[in-house]
Amino acid sequence: KKIIIHATDPESINETLQKTDFWKDLIHHHDLEWVKKDMQQAVQDNREHNIEFRMVSKNGGTVWIKNIYYYEKNSHLKRIMTNISKTKEIENELKKTMCLITEQNKKLINFSYIVSHNLRSHTSNIESISNLINTPKSEAEKEVMIQLLKSASSSLNQTVYDLNNVVNVKTK
Repeated sequence: KKIIIHATDPESINETLQKTDFWKDLIHHHDLEWVKKDMQQAVQDNREHNIEFRMVSKNGGTVWIKNIYYYEKNSHLKRIMTNISKTKEIENELKKTMCLITEQNKKLINFSYIVSHNLRSHTSNIESISNLINTPKSEAEKEVMIQLLKSASSSLNQTVYDLNNVVNVKTK
């Protein structure tokens, strides 16, 4: 459908834009009012406007349009319309991917805090026992410290195993 606006001054173009009904058939109903207002503003501003909006295609689908238009004084409203539907699809996919990556990063940071906390307590225990093992008062006390060291080491091993299982489950 070709639309021709026969007007040479801003007042008559605005009047034509307000009176014609072609807007309802061409522009997506969610974008209709602001697109009309923007075109009228372009005429009043006497400068180039650049907007993106949705139009209804022949088959009833939605097509994204980039519309560059301007009013040339003592002339008429000129426009260049470009179908940017593919660009919009790619843009939406990128937005979805960014949301997914952001969410994964939040989970990764949270997991790193958990790992850090869980490992810190075990390594502190092992370090403390290791420092005390050289200063026992008796052989029995030394044996108790060795058992504590083995227990702390075993707990550390279990924690690493559990964290590894969490990673495997999250990966799958």
